[in-house]
Amino acid sequence: QFILAKIEAAGRQPSVPAQQELLIRRLSFDIRGLPPTPEEIDLFVNNTDKDAYEKVIDQYLNAPAYAENMTALWMDVARYADTHGYQDDLERVMWPWRDWVLHAFKNNMPYDQFVIWQLAGDLLPDASLEQVIATGFNRNHKITQEGGVIPEEYRVEYVSDRTMTFGKAFLGLSVECAKCHDHKYDPISQEDYYSLFSFFNNVPEKGLIEQYGATPGPFLTLNAEKIEEKIGFIRNLDTIEQIELMVMEEMETPRQTFVLGRGAYDNPKQEVFPSTPEAVLSFEGYEKNRKGLAEWLFNKDNPMTSRVMVNRLWMMCFSRGLVGTPDNFGAQGALPSHPELLDHLAYKFMENDWDMKSILKYILMSSTYQQSSITTEAQIENDPENSLYARGNRTRLSAEKIRDHILTSSGLLVRTVGGPSVKPYQ
Repeated sequence: QFILAKIEAAGRQPSVPAQQELLIRRLSFDIRGLPPTPEEIDLFVNNTDKDAYEKVIDQYLNAPAYAENMTALWMDVARYADTHGYQDDLERVMWPWRDWVLHAFKNNMPYDQFVIWQLAGDLLPDASLEQVIATGFNRNHKITQEGGVIPEEYRVEYVSDRTMTFGKAFLGLSVECAKCHDHKYDPISQEDYYSLFSFFNNVPEKGLIEQYGATPGPFLTLNAEKIEEKIGFIRNLDTIEQIELMVMEEMETPRQTFVLGRGAYDNPKQEVFPSTPEAVLSFEGYEKNRKGLAEWLFNKDNPMTSRVMVNRLWMMCFSRGLVGTPDNFGAQGALPSHPELLDHLAYKFMENDWDMKSILKYILMSSTYQQSSITTEAQIENDPENSLYARGNRTRLSAEKIRDHILTSSGLLVRTVGGPSVKPYQ
């Protein structure tokens, strides 16, 4: 209804529904990241039941490939990598965290729980092994083993990375603009930045990997026995006797945090304490640690958390978000094309207990999503970017989807889910 109102206000009409063969193809790539099989296409085309389309959505949402597709998206948000990123770029073991993400999406973990565990699973009462593994999210940043660096300088960089990732992933705000100085047009000050920074500053970590190839602490040691007993979602250990996974841990005595002049590690100014930008929502009443920060995200009065995630889900279905800059809802980001629709989806997501499959299905069931992408010259001339959503989007597949399309079509796709990363031929 929100989309239709804008289309009609512009004096236009929506497009007709897409052909069934094309619709199931669109659906399959958007949900599973894979093409539909010939058998799936035939079944859908020949199914005259009025709920045939909904059944395909449910089938795809419950497929293992749905969890893999969602995990690939989340790995981008979480800046996942299998190597440390600096100089020699040594390998590291972060794939058990990725297996946990697969497990969470497969079981449709509510988004609030999904995020709270990743930000602060180690601080939850009687934290389980699974909850601690989830905190690997915070340790996906680059880590150096380069001789001659100043360890404290790089430790501060790691904390900055966690702060920046928190802002973009959950608030849609590029808070790092305030790392070095107050910004003339930005309501987030340098003091706000380092108050956020302080939540992530209490990890007993070092800025330098001192022993070549060692796992930077803090980390968990996992072996096959422990995995089999407590965390069966970690797959395909094969011949690995034990693995060390970087996770979060809080120091007994919190580290002091200061505003850093010009963002320099060795230029401390006034001391600051854990808090959040007032421009978003007051932090009053919450524990001054990562657990309190994670719970603050899901306060029903927080204007950002739900909007940012439903915008990502919309982008997953339409190739771009209702806000065209999904990591930046701030003053320098794009205005929403349909602000009322964004609010409607965000409210529905919250009120439906942060159910990701449910809100995704709600979008996929819409007439907007099901429109034909066949265009006329007039449509292209009047609305070249399709900002009215008066037709289906023509989508360019991502690199992963192109690869998996070829492998699936040729019968070469390996269906194994999870486990250690596999390196392709180079």
